[in-house]
Amino acid sequence: MREMAVRTGMLVQVDLLRAALAEIETVEHAIHVANHAEAVRYATRQAKVGMDAENAAAEIRLRAERRAGELLAQSVEHGGDRRSGSRSRGTTLKVLGVSKWSFS
Repeated sequence: MREMAVRTGMLVQVDLLRAALAEIETVEHAIHVANHAEAVRYATRQAKVGMDAENAAAEIRLRAERRAGELLAQSVEHGGDRRSGSRSRGTTLKVLGVSKWSFS
């Protein structure tokens, strides 16, 4: 009985993550969804729910990371080469709240 409740709970979490994935509009939200998906993937593995749920959570994480990349590409201004002096100095990943530890 408990195993069925755990499995159902994990599948509900995966469904909620799918819905959140469709609503991502900021880099911060994409990072949050990706990290939450990784936590659900880990929990499904520990609970031995099944590979389907684990793979679904992993796929959601990858899609959230890809969406974060799309949003970053839209928000970061690109300049010319080093010598042209037209490089953008305004928007950086640090300003956007992204560090090398964001997706952990």
